[in-house]
Amino acid sequence: MPNDEAQSSHPTAPASMSDAERAEAITKAFATAAQPTDHPAVRAFGHTLIELGCAVLFIAPGTKVPADLRRAQQRHRRRTDYESATGGGQAESALKDGGVYQAATDADEFDRHLVQYARQYGKGCAINLAIVPGRSRLVAVDADTADEVAAFVAAVGLADATPTVRSPGQIDSDGTTWAHSDGGHWWFVLPEGVELPERPQTMNAEGGYAVTWGRGKYVLIPPSVRPEGPYVLAGTVEPLPATLGTLILDHITARTERAARTRERITSGDLDAVQRWGAEITWDDILAPTQWVNTGTTYSGCGCDLWTAPGLHASERSAVAHEPGCSAFDRPDPPFYCFTDHDREPFETVIAHTGRPTVTRLEAFAAIHHDNDIGAAMTALGIDLTPDLSVDFDPQGRPSDIGPTPKGRVLRMTAAADIADDVPTWAWEHDGYGRIIRAAVCTFAGRPGAGKSTAARWFVAGYTNGTISGCFLGDPQAVAYISSEESWEYVVKPGLRAAGADMRRVHRITAETDGRTVKLLGLDDERAMTEMFLTAGVTVVVVDPFMGTVDGKTDIYRPNEAREAAEPWQR
Repeated sequence: MPNDEAQSSHPTAPASMSDAERAEAITKAFATAAQPTDHPAVRAFGHTLIELGCAVLFIAPGTKVPADLRRAQQRHRRRTDYESATGGGQAESALKDGGVYQAATDADEFDRHLVQYARQYGKGCAINLAIVPGRSRLVAVDADTADEVAAFVAAVGLADATPTVRSPGQIDSDGTTWAHSDGGHWWFVLPEGVELPERPQTMNAEGGYAVTWGRGKYVLIPPSVRPEGPYVLAGTVEPLPATLGTLILDHITARTERAARTRERITSGDLDAVQRWGAEITWDDILAPTQWVNTGTTYSGCGCDLWTAPGLHASERSAVAHEPGCSAFDRPDPPFYCFTDHDREPFETVIAHTGRPTVTRLEAFAAIHHDNDIGAAMTALGIDLTPDLSVDFDPQGRPSDIGPTPKGRVLRMTAAADIADDVPTWAWEHDGYGRIIRAAVCTFAGRPGAGKSTAARWFVAGYTNGTISGCFLGDPQAVAYISSEESWEYVVKPGLRAAGADMRRVHRITAETDGRTVKLLGLDDERAMTEMFLTAGVTVVVVDPFMGTVDGKTDIYRPNEAREAAEPWQR
């Protein structure tokens, strides 16, 4: 317990404190961060931050994962309450008191958490702390590399590239390679009177850096320590720059418009009961009773939340939970996509059964609460997909009972007038017309030597530079180029260079077996390729030629076999 003199040296936050004064006070507070093993000093530090309006979260020692400081009885009671709330339909967000929701906003709450932390991890353990930006009226920027730092400084127009807090970086799973280094966190005070929405909570900006303002997000602060090193104060907290505020508002507007289109589909009646339920419940709600933990960071490909699976993993980024408005999935109830291949409970069974790394919301709910019984889950949620089959006999008097419907199959008849039509999004527009639809297969057909590959490389150059007229104009994209006939060294790369492609955004995909390069196959390698594309943020895939990814045993002159070979690319 520090003495009164030490406590009085900490800054306070009077009601009349301006944004600039609060920024200066939080900077001074960060400077008082003591050794993480000095629990009395950490207590005083936490109290100071709370006095300045910050929500402070305890993080498990040496990690970036929130410490679960609830007692076993409390966790059990909350799970029971949650199941009662979700058994009949919508989840109650207020029941989620784990993870980031344990952030302390008053001194007594902080002290209770500190006592439980020491009891759980040891009296002399090193304490890691984080701040929840959205509950603290702060905005945090995370740039992991020197390139990301340069991109952020240039975009916002900062005169000084020094971050508020120098982060320790991150070593890759091989234990030697630095995945992140030379980065840091910038902290900004949100102007008085400005309110940012609950969703989205963060954005991944052009250049790779992340901006966070959400109530469900957190960012580590001094005196936290990870195996790579400590978090150290390097610069100052500042009022939010107008340029950064504009970037945030533009991102919010774009995501809000996509989410609005989803809501229109919900209210139009164009969705079945499962889709409507899925569109109205968040992954935070669904995963609340599990041991999955929201990392507080987002996936670079679409800005949706990244989660850590139970158990030990080389990377904390085990899965991405896609939400409505996501740029990767234009659907009302986008899935949970698992990157990790182990310790995925309670989803191991459904992933093994379907053979795909994605889990739908209904599948997740069934796995968590009903032992993977979809029917029982639908009954509990009050979802009924049984169509109305009450029809009159026709003049011929055909019998009503023609035969049983196979289990699990449901037929629906919808009048065209009841189907919501829409305008496609074009990935390429030319001469005033859309030519290539986004999220669809486009085939270049022609005789040998007609220039199909040359045209493909022109498109690759345009997409990687953001110069193709269409939805990606001004927004450079990552491209996967799969070539099975031509040499990358002598033909493909020189051709891409001649077309002006940004080589940093082009990725070659190859397959190996026992160290030997083998033919990449659409059917066999679909899952691995999908994971690669999502991880790298790839949005454009070029297959040159398509036949190079088809098994030699496939008879392409048989329509059924040809169609099956094309299905992975259509998916």
